[in-house]
Amino acid sequence: MMKPKKDIYCRILVVDDDYHVALMIKAYCKMKNVDIDIAHSCSEAIYQSSLNSYSLIMMDLNLSDGLGTEIIPEIQQSQNDATILLMTGDCQGVASGIMEEMGIQYYLAKPFGIKDLSTAIGLSKQPVQ
Repeated sequence: MMKPKKDIYCRILVVDDDYHVALMIKAYCKMKNVDIDIAHSCSEAIYQSSLNSYSLIMMDLNLSDGLGTEIIPEIQQSQNDATILLMTGDCQGVASGIMEEMGIQYYLAKPFGIKDLSTAIGLSKQPVQ
């Protein structure tokens, strides 16, 4: 007899061009029964956000084809209920004024550990269908 799969309580989009970081987040989310999609570029993030609804978007600041902050307004058009968390190794470059202007309330400094990742995933406002 198969055990029923636990309900997925949120759906996350991780946008990071560092494949190791993305895979680490994906592995943790799978252990916690969190549905996750990965995008490795600005263009992939825009495409993924047009297909699915997310409760949390974890956006890397510096991507291979641009800055994550440059695509946030476009993504917010289809993801207006999603919490956006900015991930960066350049904490000095994260201007609180820009974050506030874009509605970004949280950031995650790289490198981060499991405890920080768990806290970040907990920022999801609500389940998505």
